[in-house]
Amino acid sequence: MKEVIQMFKNISLRIQMTILTTLILVIVSVILTVTSVYNVNQTLVAPMYSALTTAPSFIESGQYLDSTNPYMYEIDQSIEFMMPVESIVSLSYAEEVIAAGTSSFRLSAFGSMILIIIVAAGFIYYVLGKFLNPVKQLSDEIELINEKRLSQRLIGFNTSGELQELSHSFNMMLDRLDRAFESQKRFSSDAAHELKTPLTVLKTKLDVLEMDANVEIDDYQNFVEVAKKQTERMINLVDHLFILSAQQDYELSDEVYLDYVFIDILEDLKTAIESKNLTVEYEPCDITMTSNQIMLTHAFSNLIQNAIKYNHDKGSIAIRTSVEEQSLIVEVIDTGIGIPKEQSEHIFNAFYCVDPSRSRKFGGAGLGLAITKDVIERHQGTIEYLPNSDGGSIFKVILPI
Repeated sequence: MKEVIQMFKNISLRIQMTILTTLILVIVSVILTVTSVYNVNQTLVAPMYSALTTAPSFIESGQYLDSTNPYMYEIDQSIEFMMPVESIVSLSYAEEVIAAGTSSFRLSAFGSMILIIIVAAGFIYYVLGKFLNPVKQLSDEIELINEKRLSQRLIGFNTSGELQELSHSFNMMLDRLDRAFESQKRFSSDAAHELKTPLTVLKTKLDVLEMDANVEIDDYQNFVEVAKKQTERMINLVDHLFILSAQQDYELSDEVYLDYVFIDILEDLKTAIESKNLTVEYEPCDITMTSNQIMLTHAFSNLIQNAIKYNHDKGSIAIRTSVEEQSLIVEVIDTGIGIPKEQSEHIFNAFYCVDPSRSRKFGGAGLGLAITKDVIERHQGTIEYLPNSDGGSIFKVILPI
């Protein structure tokens, strides 16, 4: 039985629908034909047999009462009945005629049923071919789309109904895939560029040392400093790339006490804060939430690190928390250099740098905010940038609690 079902699934949709429709037609036709034959037997044939079998016995006997009068028969020696001789029909002959007619009707009914089923099955197969032709066209167009032709869209399926919805949904899926592939290509290109830059600097320094016949100790010291700086830059980039790849799957099952998160971050960044003489304002919020503590800590740490790196000397940082309608709101506010309005909508893109020279100065690769945004969204939250009216930046995070 399983083999039959599997075989049925492997045939084309057109044949499947034809078989199912024909089966339904056969069942309905058989029921109607059997009902018709039964009704004929009950309403016509049965009464005729009943009338013949209950007729007076004189019809069979044929005994005359008076030889001079052909219209008189003797019935039980006491009843007289008048009937023309031309109307007398043999009972056996009448039964044969009725039986033959009934048999002919049955053969005609079932033969017509079979003929109708065959013709109807062919017609159904033909009509389904016409109706399913757009589906075949849709399938043919989909087969032409691959990773190199994601910009192609399904057109010509503007008819109303499920097919239009299917083509529209498929086009929307292609839009998402196209954006994902483009983002992946751009990410790979940017990652390669970021890794190539420090390697190029190191190679240039090595070439200079190789061509210089009178290399002094200061040249070697300079090379070591450059190599150390570029190596740290590559390590930082690789760390960020590792974090991005590790974010594909992690559980949100930790009970996180938010005050501990911010206290630990500020303690880890204490040296950087003191080096710029920054003032940090943070009021404990006494909030506990379910999340991934490591990733959430990394996300808020990125925001606070940016607030430190891009702040002015003797500037300030404020970390404010509040709860509104079952949502936690965290604002990281700094008095730094800020972000131009026309560039603020791109800052969460991977490898995007507002000022590439400034990013190189601080050792950034443009991945911190991209990682932060991904972490926040995986926690079903949102993050947005707002300009600080006093100068600087405000990053507003909203998380469900």
